Amino acid sequence: MLGQAASPSLALAESEESGPVTKFFFGISSAVCTLVYTPLKIAYAVTAIPMSGLVYAWSAGNTEMSERVLRSGTQGNWVITPEHLQGHRSVTFVGDANEGPDPDAKR
Repeated sequence: MLGQAASPSLALAESEESGPVTKFFFGISSAVCTLVYTPLKIAYAVTAIPMSGLVYAWSAGNTEMSERVLRSGTQGNWVITPEHLQGHRSVTFVGDANEGPDPDAKR
């Protein structure tokens, strides 16, 4: 009881019923978080793009290595959604260098 009173946002996120007010606040919160998160992600990706070119040159044309650097910097989440804030999906800042194309890219 005390734990729920101390963290009402957690109790709100765990409730299955989400009314229009709750959806509105999660939407606003995700927009504000995205305004902070996306510029950081862009800066990271902008750094990863030339770094992948340098890795390509330093590795004597090894495309696998340069693609891993590029995927690490450009894949992952680009926006924060209400599902992220509610804990239904995890936020991935650094993409998985071992995977192929990002399955969340279409979302």
